[in-house]
Amino acid sequence: MVKVDALRAGCLADFVEKNCKIWDVVSSLAGGALRPMVFPFIDVLRGFAAISVVVYHVIMHFNWVGFPISGPLVWFRTGWMGVDLFFVISGFVISLSAFSTLDKTTDRRKFLAHFARHRILRIVPLHYATCVVFVVYIYILSCSSVWMDGSNSRRMRYLFTIYS
Repeated sequence: MVKVDALRAGCLADFVEKNCKIWDVVSSLAGGALRPMVFPFIDVLRGFAAISVVVYHVIMHFNWVGFPISGPLVWFRTGWMGVDLFFVISGFVISLSAFSTLDKTTDRRKFLAHFARHRILRIVPLHYATCVVFVVYIYILSCSSVWMDGSNSRRMRYLFTIYS
């Protein structure tokens, strides 16, 4: 009766914010049983996106002219589509996780702090580790004769080349 009165009073925004959680919507779509949303093939799509990017780079860096330019394998010649697919999947997974956490908390400030902390702890360590590995790699290369004699300039160019 309280929910009906809230609707009659015209407080639809307050009603939705307090009473309509994403799991309620999902459970009503799933026949009333409260089940978390599970997408079993999302990791398969992620793997396909990652493999697409790797195959694209192999084709481009090794100048693989024999790779098909028509048919379904042409997907691998457009590696940027794998990157876009990966970003869309990541956005979907992050949004699903964020909405799930938001439904479990009542305070928005706590949610924002938790979400920001979780994303920072996941991204920043990998960023710094990658930077350290790259700096060490460049340091090792700068100490070798690769930079000095120019005979491997083609290989060195791949470090700093951006294909469009």
